Parts: sequence; structure tokens; C-alpha cells
Amino acid sequence: FSFPIYWDKTGIPDSALITISIPGAYTSTTNIGTTMEIDNLQFSNDFAPSDAVAASQNAAMSLDQNYPNPLVSASSTKITYSLSVSGYATLSVYDVAGHLVAQPVSEYESAGRHLVALDCSQLPTGMYVYRLTSGDQSLSRSFQVVK
Repeated sequence: FSFPIYWDKTGIPDSALITISIPGAYTSTTNIGTTMEIDNLQFSNDFAPSDAVAASQNAAMSLDQNYPNPLVSASSTKITYSLSVSGYATLSVYDVAGHLVAQPVSEYESAGRHLVALDCSQLPTGMYVYRLTSGDQSLSRSFQVVK
């Protein structure tokens, strides 16, 4: 699986903090001393910095990181997004295996900022990806549920 990392500042970031958490299978705490093997970790920059700035300035939509994240004791999270033009939009939530677990938005949306409260009370502990699609554009973010 992959998680895109976006930045909205000009220039290329000179550092990034990436945290990988291994939650307990049936507890709300992490398993101290647990190890994980990561094979074939890759980073890439699919376009030049000048293209990134132009793309962010001309984006027809934006998708914010949900809050709270991770969900430790909360049963819901809030997701905000903006559309610069009206159109059909979907907001879909997938588990890391790629299975659709929720689709809180699937309708014609007006241009502007939107807020969705996503009920996560039935989701098991794990990582999830949510994807906003409108027209030919798609943006994704991820969040974690820890119970």
C-alpha cells in the first residue's frame, strides 16, 4: 500500500517525520518491544516542485486531514474538504486491504467547504484510507483507529 504525502508550501521539504505504530491486537496500548519488518520502502517525487506549486494553486478540490487522528477513545472523526466547482463527489473509506468500509458522501455537491462527521464506532483497530473523488480528480488521506 502507499500513502501520498502532500505539502502546501512552496519549495521542497527538507525533512519529514514518519511514524509507524503497531497497536495491540486487542488492547488500547501499543506492544512495547514489538518489531515490524518493512521490505522495499520507497519514496518518490512524481513531479517537479514548480509543478507541485502550480497544481496546489489550480486544484479543483482539497482534502484536509481528519480530526482526531488517531481515534483512541473517540467514536467519530471529522473530515473537511473543499470543491472549487459544483459536481458529483464521493468520499469513500477503505481498510488497508482495499475493502470499502464506508461511503459517507456520494452525491452532487455545491462548490465550497464541506464537513463530514464519520462514525467509526464499528471499525476495528487498524489503518484506514479515505478518498475524495470529484470529476477526474482524487485525493486521499489516512487515519488510524485504536481501541
